[in-house]
Formats: sequence, C-alpha cells, structure tokens
Amino acid sequence: MGAGMVGSEESIDGLKRRLESLELRMGCGTEADSSENCLFVGNLDNSRDALDLRASVLRHFAQLGAVSSVRINRDPSNRPYALVYFEHAGQVDAILKKGKNTVLDGRHLRVEKSRTNCSLFIDSIPAGLHAVQVRSILAQYGSIREFNMLGTAYSQLPHSIAYVTYSSRTAAIFALSQIKQTTEWKADLKIEVKPTLTTAYDHRSIYIGKLNPDCISPKLLVERFRKYGTIDHLLLLVHPTQTLACAYVKYGTPSACYAAVRAENGAIWQGSALRVEMKRIDA
Repeated sequence: MGAGMVGSEESIDGLKRRLESLELRMGCGTEADSSENCLFVGNLDNSRDALDLRASVLRHFAQLGAVSSVRINRDPSNRPYALVYFEHAGQVDAILKKGKNTVLDGRHLRVEKSRTNCSLFIDSIPAGLHAVQVRSILAQYGSIREFNMLGTAYSQLPHSIAYVTYSSRTAAIFALSQIKQTTEWKADLKIEVKPTLTTAYDHRSIYIGKLNPDCISPKLLVERFRKYGTIDHLLLLVHPTQTLACAYVKYGTPSACYAAVRAENGAIWQGSALRVEMKRIDA
C-alpha cells in the first residue's frame, strides 16, 4: 500500500473515533490531549506521596477556579509535578496569573501552561519525497504543531528523516499506526507533558540518561558510542550521592547522532534501559 494511503475498509475519521473510544475505555481520557485547559505545577514537596500531593494541589487550585482533575507524575529525576485540568479553558490564563509563585506546603510553586508534546521521529523516508509532500501525508492524521525534515544533503544518509509534533496524543498514536501499516518508513513515538517552551536541538549531540552510576565510565561510553561516528566531545555527570548518572556526547556529523538515538534509546545496558535523545540546546 502506498505512502499516505488508508485501507478502504475504514475511513481515517472512523479509525480516529475508534482510537479515542479505546483510550477512554483504558482510562486515558482525552484531557491529556488538550493543553489549553491544563496547567503544569512544579516544585512540589518530594517527601509526600502521590495521593497526598493530589489532594493538596486540588484544594489549592480549587480556590482559584473550577478544577476537573489533577494528575501527579514524576520527572526523570524523580521530582513530582502536577497537571491540573480545569473545566473551562477560558479561565486558565487568569488562574495562571493568580497561581504563579503561590505557596503550597511551604514551597513556592512553579506554575506554567502545559504542553503535551506528541512527537514522531520518522526514518527511511525516500529521498525523492519533498518536505511539502511528507507534511501533507502526515497532516491527514491530525493537526501538526511542528514539522522539521532533513534531506539527504544535511542528514548525510541515503534517505530523509523528519520530526513531527502533533497537537494531540490521539493524532500522534494514530499517525504512528498508519505509518507502520501503509509505508516502509520507520517511526518512533515520544509523548511528554511539560511546561510550554520553545525547544531547539543540537543535531550533532545526544543526551544519555539512566546510566548506572556504579559501573559507568568515560572509557565505557566511548567504547559503546563511537561505533556510530567520530566523537568530538564527551561529558559524564555523576551525582555526588552516586544515585544518578547521565552523559552528553557530541559527534562530528548529524548522521552519527541520529544513528545513536535510533539504536540506543531504550537499549538495556548495565542493567538499565537507556534514555537516549538529541540534546536540547537549552540543556
């Protein structure tokens, strides 16, 4: 089946509705798809469990507006944060102004508008396809927030690659399923909920997280990651308590960076599942 074609048995709209229905039955809901009615709340008390934090955050923000739900999560450094959903998107800006730097459990809250990043990294796009064509194919699966495509001249690969961020989780998951069914492209999905920020990436550098602090060393990192290309610089960071470790690797070419991300993200090494992604320029 050709790129961008969907089987005649079920329309795109029908498949989307079926996926949304499945997410609702699984308890995912659709509120995570909507960042317009959601605030990100950070700097919560790390000593409290999720139930206590949820109740505390709910009480705090219920004084500012009509809260529909509160979700408590933790970031890769195990710091808790909350996603507070409100019944009306129109009230979020006013609540944001009131809630910024307010105090909860003796801590000044970090309150920002949230953004659900539902991104696909797409590999093996035929070199003959132009960015306009690829974006048109991907746009039929949902609203695109951001699209970047690197052709063969820049990626130094025999094919093109693309990064696409959809406006909703449902669209991103649907796009992933259709890409796998209808094309020979390779795609990986990443979903994050975070404060709204403009993110840029260093296309020659990678971030490596979830390293084993008891076993890792610069020498071992070089031995594992140099197979993807020439390493210009490596920085290993180990927390003083020896509980966390991460590293940054800068390659000589973007193609080495992309190859490392594709091969190593999620790979098991020294008893840990690695988190490998392109380095954010603000990191």
